[in-house]
Amino acid sequence: MAEITLTASMRSNLLSLKNTTDLMSTTQNRLSTGLKVNSAIDNPSSYYTAQSLNNRANDLSSLMDSMTQGIQTIKAANEGIEAITSLVEQAKSIANSARDTTDLEEREKYQTRLNDLRRKIDDLAKDANYKGINLIYNTGTQAEADTLKVRFNEYMGDNGTFIEVKGVNLVSGSTGADDEIEYGLGLDAAEKWGRDAEFDTKYDGPSGYKKATIEKATGTFTTGDKLYELSADGTTYTKVDTASFVNGSTDITSYYKLQGTATDAGNISTLDTTGATQYYVEDGDNYKVVSESELNTTVNQGKLSSSNVAIDDMLIKIETATNKLREVASDLGSSYSVIETRQEFTENLINVLTEGADDLTLADMNEESANMLALQTRQQLAINALSLSSQASQAVLNLF
Repeated sequence: MAEITLTASMRSNLLSLKNTTDLMSTTQNRLSTGLKVNSAIDNPSSYYTAQSLNNRANDLSSLMDSMTQGIQTIKAANEGIEAITSLVEQAKSIANSARDTTDLEEREKYQTRLNDLRRKIDDLAKDANYKGINLIYNTGTQAEADTLKVRFNEYMGDNGTFIEVKGVNLVSGSTGADDEIEYGLGLDAAEKWGRDAEFDTKYDGPSGYKKATIEKATGTFTTGDKLYELSADGTTYTKVDTASFVNGSTDITSYYKLQGTATDAGNISTLDTTGATQYYVEDGDNYKVVSESELNTTVNQGKLSSSNVAIDDMLIKIETATNKLREVASDLGSSYSVIETRQEFTENLINVLTEGADDLTLADMNEESANMLALQTRQQLAINALSLSSQASQAVLNLF
């Protein structure tokens, strides 16, 4: 079969029409997908670069969830700290109320209330967990403490960046061994605020009460002996100047000697006013004897004031606990700020990566729409040109 012969102008118009149709197809594809680079065939360099940028953006996006959960974990711990701080403030109020009363039974009630409050602190710390992580409660060792680890980039190993928030222990009692969890509020159980103070309270008088056995001296003077004369009323042992005494010769039977070593008076429950034991207050080199009647009076007066020591000690512990809570809250706040800052940075970085990928692959819809309109016009013109170029051949028909 012989080939069909077309005029040069017709072939030129057909080729122009074909090119226009191909361009329209490409433009239609860009308009429908929104991309000017749909595959590596379109532009290998732009396609693979954009794919790399999008992959990193996706990796970072998955870390955003981890950062959000890390922030929530810290928030849960902080809520626990705030609630525990409120309970510690209540404990301070209870201790102050106990100190303001002289009724021993009332003090006992305040003591019971504070010890009940300690259990509530422990329960609250135990409940301040988020998704199984508790940053303020752990009764094990430091190595066993819950640790919050939040990653900031997609790399592992040496190239990875992250933050670790180690848990502490905010139970009410004391923790202090080297291998134990850090902190512990140190609010040990309150005791001896009330009537218990009557039976087991160490009394420290204005100058400190002492007890010793003071007996009549026997024999002759020995170098180093400390001798005393008893006043006529039997209330004071006055030290004697022994500078003129001759060792082994001077008779000392008219003087008194302190037998053994003087000690603190000890617990009131063990006071013994019988026998040769004397209770006294030191007055320089002399001893002021305290009679049994004076001792009992002084001790009875000292019962209540001595119980203030236990309350004052608790108030000091409460202040220390408050400072610890503030310190832990400050540490958590610092970690919170770091994670929040990295979260904002990561979100912005994801946008930068996505925009970079879009710049390489996204089509300009305004430009492509204009291109389509121009191509449609060109197509119509090409069709008209083809029609005109075929009229020369059609003129031959007029010869028949």
